[in-house]
Amino acid sequence: MNFSAEAARNGNSIFRKLPKPLIQIMRITSLICIVAAISLQAIASSVKGQAMNEVKLNISLKNERIESAIKKIESSTSFRFLYRTSDLRNIKLITLNESSITVSDLMRRLLSTSELSFKQVEDMIVISRNPISESRKLVVVADTVIRGTVYDGKTKDKIIGATITVKNRSVRAMTDANGNFRINAQIGAVLLVSYIGYETQETTITKPILEIRLIESAQSLKGVVVTGIFSQSKSTFTGAARTLTSEELAKVSNNNVLSALKSLDPAFQIPENLNIGSNPNVLPDVVLRGGNTLVDTRQVGGADPFNYQASPNAPLFILDGFETTLQRINDLDMNRIASVTILKDAGATAIYGSRGANGVIVIEQVRPVEGKLRFTYNGSTQLEAPDLTGYDLLNANEKFELEDRSGFFKNNFNTTQNALDLVRENRLAAVQSGINTDWISKPLRTGIGQKHNLYVEGGADAVTYGLNITYDQKTGVMKGSDRKTTTGNSFLSYRLKNFQFRNELSLFFNDANNSPYGSFTQYTRLNPYWSPYDANGNLKVYLEEVIDPATGIRVTNQDFYDNLNGYVGRPVNPLYNASLNIADRTGYRGITNNFETRWQAKEWLRLTGRLSYTKQNDESDIFLPAQHSSFANITTFEKGSYTKGTGDLERLEGFLTGEANKNFGKHFLSGSATLNIQEVTSNTQSIRVIGFPNPNLDQFILGNQYPTNQKPTGSESVTRTVGTLARAAYAYDNRYLFDATFRLDGSSLFGTDKRYAPFWSIGAGWNLTNESFLKDNPVVNDMRLRYTIGTTGSQSFESYKGITTSQYYTDREYRGVIASYLLGYGNEMLAWQKTLKQNIGLDITLFNRFTLNANYFIERTKGSIAFIASAPSSGFSGYYDNMGDVLNKGYELYGRFNILANPSNRNNWSVFFNAFHVTNKIEKISSTIKALNERANSTRSTSPLPKYAEGQSVNVIWAVPSLGIDPASGNELFLSRDGTVVSSYNPADQVIAGDRTSDISGTLGTNLEVKGFGLNFYLRFDFGGDTYNQTLVDRVENANVALYNVDRRVYDSRWQKPGDVSFYRGIVNYTNNVNAPISYATTRFVQKNNFIAGESMSVYYRFSDKINKRLGLQNTKITLFGSDIFRASSIKRERGLDYPFAHNYTLQLQTTF
Repeated sequence: MNFSAEAARNGNSIFRKLPKPLIQIMRITSLICIVAAISLQAIASSVKGQAMNEVKLNISLKNERIESAIKKIESSTSFRFLYRTSDLRNIKLITLNESSITVSDLMRRLLSTSELSFKQVEDMIVISRNPISESRKLVVVADTVIRGTVYDGKTKDKIIGATITVKNRSVRAMTDANGNFRINAQIGAVLLVSYIGYETQETTITKPILEIRLIESAQSLKGVVVTGIFSQSKSTFTGAARTLTSEELAKVSNNNVLSALKSLDPAFQIPENLNIGSNPNVLPDVVLRGGNTLVDTRQVGGADPFNYQASPNAPLFILDGFETTLQRINDLDMNRIASVTILKDAGATAIYGSRGANGVIVIEQVRPVEGKLRFTYNGSTQLEAPDLTGYDLLNANEKFELEDRSGFFKNNFNTTQNALDLVRENRLAAVQSGINTDWISKPLRTGIGQKHNLYVEGGADAVTYGLNITYDQKTGVMKGSDRKTTTGNSFLSYRLKNFQFRNELSLFFNDANNSPYGSFTQYTRLNPYWSPYDANGNLKVYLEEVIDPATGIRVTNQDFYDNLNGYVGRPVNPLYNASLNIADRTGYRGITNNFETRWQAKEWLRLTGRLSYTKQNDESDIFLPAQHSSFANITTFEKGSYTKGTGDLERLEGFLTGEANKNFGKHFLSGSATLNIQEVTSNTQSIRVIGFPNPNLDQFILGNQYPTNQKPTGSESVTRTVGTLARAAYAYDNRYLFDATFRLDGSSLFGTDKRYAPFWSIGAGWNLTNESFLKDNPVVNDMRLRYTIGTTGSQSFESYKGITTSQYYTDREYRGVIASYLLGYGNEMLAWQKTLKQNIGLDITLFNRFTLNANYFIERTKGSIAFIASAPSSGFSGYYDNMGDVLNKGYELYGRFNILANPSNRNNWSVFFNAFHVTNKIEKISSTIKALNERANSTRSTSPLPKYAEGQSVNVIWAVPSLGIDPASGNELFLSRDGTVVSSYNPADQVIAGDRTSDISGTLGTNLEVKGFGLNFYLRFDFGGDTYNQTLVDRVENANVALYNVDRRVYDSRWQKPGDVSFYRGIVNYTNNVNAPISYATTRFVQKNNFIAGESMSVYYRFSDKINKRLGLQNTKITLFGSDIFRASSIKRERGLDYPFAHNYTLQLQTTF
């Protein structure tokens, strides 16, 4: 069966292979979503949610603490509880056995012997002490009766049951049903105001009537694991997951969530890219736990110009419950993020089946809160300063001296010598005149960007709404480069009895400009004795022009300069190119609509339907006028080019989920079933037209022709996935935990014989602190063991790999028939790539100060998809098959020690240490990869070629063993495969010279806040990994001193005469002849890549209530962020070759009014 895009359009889809009952279920799902959307329009704004007296349950307690009863209620209903542990300590053990009792009646019985009360707030049940009547209030003689009201700092709702005490005294009061309180205290005294779920606040009494606003505690979000499909209490979750709140993210950065995650969790890695540096318009690579896929060494970049296809080892990104792209996450406004959950092991990721092998990043955005209309503003100004610490280039005098002593102005032929004398005189005159151009500063600037976000929210009863708009301008350090993103969101939620409806609409717009100044490498190679300006101050076109006075003809023996833009000849001024009418821009427009409906059918049963639709249009334009130096050798009417690219991405995804929870005495049982369907279509086109002789003719349609033997190109992709998910969990007495997940996925990506595949996980946990021997232990406050095992899959490859595809001849015919030829052979047996994951974890808290979370994992990937070459006579190069297996092992450690923790006034000080270690080994490779390895053994290359070997790491570095530089001759000596010392390079002698995988990496630092002033510092470390220092090869040993500027080590560290002990080969050897400027990959350039970097630092001031009230504001905070502050490394190399790295500083203001 053909599953190409053409077949999809003609109705020959994957769904024809589905059983009829499953098709019926899918139709019913669609019908439910349509009906729910129509019903949404008719709902009144005054509806109310489900109350405690409507939800019933069965419960059995035998001499159990009230905490046990609360956990059983949470397990069998949708309610969650907020309370102080200290408030529940004096309640006696409870014994009861009730059937079909309402939650409200049950709570009255549970609290009947205490002085506690309860109330329902949304899905929360808040337990607090009863408000003290006037007759029972403690009276202490004071000068003044202080009155006040306590509000929620965000919603401005009044808080009932908040506790107010006078600091260092026994005076105490509580707020009444209107949030009001009265207490006897002196002016100048300090009140401590606390309430469950909020930070305790200190307020100095300055007048008799006060307004106090409490801020919600971040810890209220830490007890729940959000998976994107369902949420589960952390205490009963056996998987390896890490949840980070918006407050934790805000301590690191306000610019990019990917950078923040890298600092907070070392298992979330963004490998350093020495080429792209800080380019705001290039997506980073993202890897979780080292990746599980063998990367096809035959792949080349640029096949996916708009980043629709995720890289093979990238994790799955889920935004508000639905899959999204890395580009969308990279441009996401951090002010909109409520939490990020990183799912790592099979117990956490098996629910995503064929998409979860590389881990899952679940991002939840901020939802509006009921209450009066509120405005929240976040504004920031961002400065980016170039980081050129890796560059150490010669000045004009040093460069000329190096050329002179290296003999480049000497030649045995008289005519050539005469020309070289003229060149030498010209350059010497420039040096003596004081020309010393700092070329690497010319295309750079200090970029100033800005971001503004305004969020409006409110609602009454069961209706909430939110509106958001964000403008984010990032300005890069290379002149002319920037990125502007505008996002608008609307959120609306309705509740009607047992039904809840939510709809979120997002619009996003992006425009980006790449720098017209070209690659930064161009500027690092320009000689400093060249000036970019002529005597009249105008930009030169050509940087060097030497005229023979005897003939009046230009000297041309130096016309071998590579300008890195396609033109080799005279050195061209890149600043002149930048002054032309150049365009290099990209942009996209998109819309996403997420709709969700929930029906609480029974107190133990809930049904949820969700539907998401995303549409994105992309565009790119590159215009180079005829005057651009890249066309120097092109005929007149072919000069100038315009490259136009367009792309479209469309994603439709739906879920239908049923969840059930039941308590049977000490037994808790929950289960869920989900049906998931998804269709993703994309297409791209690229057209290049040449012939724009007039620089003002910069419209695509004004070009003359296509380039010779070229025509428009494009791609098309259609993928469909259907999945069914079943999950069950069991807990006994909240001590012993078990859960299991099974998912069956079908995908059009795979061969017809391997279209469906099962994925599963089994997990177990043990809450030791609920055992009698550890309960209420003053040392061990929390201790839990976890273990999971299961399989997940990966679909991160092109849609055509399992499909036989053909392409039509469009330029020929045979007897009036348009023929086609085989483009690729589809493998009907191409199967799912599966990863078997095992994880054992420990979570422990000691002395209520030290917390440690540890994971040890083993992940074995079977059937990594690789390319298999076929005979040339077959008419195509090969096909794809499952031929690569990879084994990963490693551990994660997350430790934090609270030195100071005073919730009453928010003063806190903690230090943390996060560490990550992983090793990998290839267990099986394909015959084609072996053939590529053989090619590497016969190819001379200045950089190590990729080679995969069974039993070795994916990241090993292959090179020929080097014995160093011979002091007598200045030449490099090598160790051959048979152990003899030789002076000739043979790539067949390659051995494993190092491994790029670190022994340990991570972050450490501190978080501090005292009296509103705060400091956060994150230090990154990375030890034990190796790297191939390409700078030593390209910029030191293989540097062409006659043509380009070079690294300082060429000037003062290379071998010069017999007897010199040097790390670098001589420019001139012992025979006084110039060495060939080629050094190939040897172990001499493999170095340890140990480094420590100041990754992030922020200082802030949180306004006091007094200042906020005077300004008519709430929750006001000013923060100064700094990132990439410093770096200390064991190697010296140039970083940011195409685009420099940068130091980033941001000043942010946030407030609510």
